[in-house]
Amino acid sequence: MWWPSSRGSQALVSFVLEQELPSETFSLVAEEDSGDLRKEEGQETLRRITKLVNDTLAHDGTYNVSPLSEEDVLAAIDSGKSEGGPHGRHWVLDPIDGTKGFLRGDQYAIALALLDEGKVVLGVLACPNLPLAPLGSQDIQISCDKVGCLFSAKVGAGTYMAALDGSLPVKQHAPDFMFEQKLGVKAPPVRIDSQAKYGALSRGDGAIYLRFPHKGYREKIWDHAAGYIVVAGDQYAIALALLDEGKVVLGVLACPNLPLAPLGSQDIQISCDKVGCLFSAKVGAGTYMAALDGSLPVKQHAPDFMFEQKLGVKAPPVRIDSQAKYGALSRGDGAIYLRFPHKGYREKIWDHAAGYIVVAGDQYAIALALLDEGKVVLGVLACPNLPLAPLGSQDIQISCDKVGCLFSAKVGAGTYMAALDGSLPVKVHVCSIGNSEEASFFESFEAAHSMHDLSSLIAKKLGVKAPPVRIDSQAKYGALSRGDGAIYLRFPHKGYREKIWDHAAGYIVVAEAGGVVTDAAGNQLDFSKGKYLDLDTGIIVTNQKLMPSLLKAVRESLNEKASSL
Repeated sequence: MWWPSSRGSQALVSFVLEQELPSETFSLVAEEDSGDLRKEEGQETLRRITKLVNDTLAHDGTYNVSPLSEEDVLAAIDSGKSEGGPHGRHWVLDPIDGTKGFLRGDQYAIALALLDEGKVVLGVLACPNLPLAPLGSQDIQISCDKVGCLFSAKVGAGTYMAALDGSLPVKQHAPDFMFEQKLGVKAPPVRIDSQAKYGALSRGDGAIYLRFPHKGYREKIWDHAAGYIVVAGDQYAIALALLDEGKVVLGVLACPNLPLAPLGSQDIQISCDKVGCLFSAKVGAGTYMAALDGSLPVKQHAPDFMFEQKLGVKAPPVRIDSQAKYGALSRGDGAIYLRFPHKGYREKIWDHAAGYIVVAGDQYAIALALLDEGKVVLGVLACPNLPLAPLGSQDIQISCDKVGCLFSAKVGAGTYMAALDGSLPVKVHVCSIGNSEEASFFESFEAAHSMHDLSSLIAKKLGVKAPPVRIDSQAKYGALSRGDGAIYLRFPHKGYREKIWDHAAGYIVVAEAGGVVTDAAGNQLDFSKGKYLDLDTGIIVTNQKLMPSLLKAVRESLNEKASSL
């Protein structure tokens, strides 16, 4: 295809976009305008551009339209006069990026990008003179056998390269800039014009691109928008973690290209509406996600890998680069992540530390119990993220110094706690508070696991002043057994059936520490009826002193809730 000039290129791209997107509000931010062509001395140039534009459309054959008039061509060029801005959707076009390269037959590019609310979400780079073979490390000593590359990138879907002759696109990967390039650079620079350099970087031809204009020069968005997403269009993350005594205790993942909407189960078919996620996790405090635009963080929960994923997996894999995959897993986008490097590859801690705690940062427990004639006689709770120091009554403000607790209990022998690092076990007891106003209570973090409004009503009737400590898994039973809190309330929504494996080990750990575990009517939990517990409404846990007043408050609150329905 011959490109008569940057204005002819702009007219063609503008015409094609408006043909393909007739129902959208069309906004184009582009380099050229028709001013010179409208002058008397520009008439001959306008005629040549109009002829070449029409010849190109006729040769392509995609659009069955009458030949464009000179006025049509001028209007198509001037459709690029939009100012853009932070709101709405705007196409950004550099019709010939690298004009000098174009004139001397060297590198140039036609660069088109789409901005949505000020962020680049789509980019296309056509590089007619860029070789398909990688650029050499010398001054572009290249085989000229095959040239012409088309790079395309979409947020969340990666960057692809195809030959301009119509070959199938192939996914590209830029090198690891931070660790592969040691900055003691020995190779001479590769000098290359236009945004073709972005395309070359996206496929790994080089590791670093430096651009330092002279003072006073202002960069234009059309010179970089398409190239930016071609290089950065794949998922990447800025990952920071804190190790304490060899354990990850804090992690932050910034994922600028990760959509706020969940990744689909297909090959990342994503709405590009909103992207940019910030994940943070702290031992004992869970994992939170916020939008990079500053929205309030929301707690994330990965799915139950063991029971949600049946390992007769039917969905195709979602392929996603960087630790962004850990962030996606933490919010439940998928259930399993598998990574099997080639033999000889050694994993680096910086590639996994922040992601590890983002996924596993919440409380969890490995719970094992022994039933004998329908009664729990032995229980063990391993809580790898539970601090050895007591949980506070505020929103789990915990010292990150030491974590990892092992609780064990046997009928008639009491409950013991040891650190997971192998220290000797210490006998523990539930708290001895008798005044409910001084009590603190635990509940599940997820509202799906317990009705928080009912718990609040019960706490109010008891005169409890401290806010609830929300903590997931049977780790809460371990914390209660050593006296971190005085009350645990669990009231699932109607229709939910409790499973014995969710409570058996925790039940005996608390009971042998001097606590009481019953349903909402005060009945002992019955583990003899198979995998489900038949309960009256919910589960309550406390010490002997507080149980009478707690049962009374529960009964009154349930009656009030029922009468209000």
